[in-house]
Amino acid sequence: MTVRVVERSSSPPIITPLSTTVTVSGDDVFPGGIVGRMSASDDDSADRLVFAIVNDADRRLFDIDSVDGTLRAVQGLDVGDYTVNISVTDGQSVRYAVARLSVEGVSEDATESAVVVRLNSLTAEEFVGHHMTSFVLALESQLHVRNTAIKVSVTVECVV
Repeated sequence: MTVRVVERSSSPPIITPLSTTVTVSGDDVFPGGIVGRMSASDDDSADRLVFAIVNDADRRLFDIDSVDGTLRAVQGLDVGDYTVNISVTDGQSVRYAVARLSVEGVSEDATESAVVVRLNSLTAEEFVGHHMTSFVLALESQLHVRNTAIKVSVTVECVV
């Protein structure tokens, strides 16, 4: 028999808000899928963090992976702004944060003059989390435009 004694959680989890934008063209809606990943940490290494969507109304449109915090749209979303209240618990303490999603439309002209860049060595999460801000700043500088004129759309390709 093995007995494992784990000290009671002494520090609450820390959760970081999420803010993301999805750009769609024409009359399309965001067809569902991954919106982003909530980030949380806890100083107590033995604590297991569990994510949840707080409001029932939000659960009709979104789902969250309770283990890794991946937020998904469960159906198509119209152009507009969405706010989802998220909780994370370590079994002792609960903390809350907001995930904000903006679904923006872009004109057909903008779609026709779009530039596609494929980055095979990065995941969408790595690009958005670590490189997108620098990428937009570089484009802004090289193209001599304001960053509001730059729309970055991250596409995740699934190979079956």
